[in-house]
Amino acid sequence: MANANAGYRGIARVEGGNYIRCTNMNVNLQQDTLFYDHTLGLNDYVSSGDSTKIERPGFVQTQKNFWRPSPLSIGGSIAYPLTAEEDGYNLFQKAKTGAGVGNIEMYYYCDDDSGSNGRSFEECRVGSFQLNITAGDFANIQVDFGGKRSVDISGTPTHYKAPTKMISWDKVSISGSGLSENIQAFSMNINNNLSHVYTARPSSIAPYEPKDVRLGMQEVTGTISVYNKKGPINVINGGKVELTLSVGNWSTPLFVILKTVQLEARVGPFVTTIPFIGVERPFGS
Repeated sequence: MANANAGYRGIARVEGGNYIRCTNMNVNLQQDTLFYDHTLGLNDYVSSGDSTKIERPGFVQTQKNFWRPSPLSIGGSIAYPLTAEEDGYNLFQKAKTGAGVGNIEMYYYCDDDSGSNGRSFEECRVGSFQLNITAGDFANIQVDFGGKRSVDISGTPTHYKAPTKMISWDKVSISGSGLSENIQAFSMNINNNLSHVYTARPSSIAPYEPKDVRLGMQEVTGTISVYNKKGPINVINGGKVELTLSVGNWSTPLFVILKTVQLEARVGPFVTTIPFIGVERPFGS
């Protein structure tokens, strides 16, 4: 019997959503050790009872005596192909609105097939959401997130023990550009520019963990790759354009400005990649 977990790193679960079978999972839990320079410097020496700096051959001035731990940086990322069960809509909604996603659990298949190794990231927000799709392939999602705490967990999710249909190109459409029939690839990235906020707190409530995870200015960027069947395509920045992105059973408006692309004519077909940037309220209301 084939292993249902073959090719997958593990399973993630977003609070309030379905389990996700991931091809890549990363844990980003960092805390540095910070040192302070000595006031006397690296090559200055003070003899006993003398207030002036003098050279003392053979005297060893120790270094890195004063240190402290840095604040904790807590986050991670997951990457996965879209499937009929987990169509990405839950995380997309959280990414576009900046709303908290609650806890994200990550179960790793590293040592064996039990899924007993895992971590839970608590009170998370989506830092970035990337969607990529190419004609003839399936849709891929990568989500980066930041949280307030991270704890070890154990358990064995029983989901995804049977083959699951992926969402492929035939279930994805981008309309409104006038080029929908010739689009070969589409990519979109939502970046919420997260930052961790730290405050002075008693040691009893984890003083090195962030007090909050805040949103920055949202940036929406991407590209549309178009097969040029009839020669070069010149795109001139003519103002805001409304696109409609449909993925599986959900869709969203996308208000963008297409960046200027001008190509010289040449013999044979070729592909034009048109960058875009989201403007105003990129996903409408």
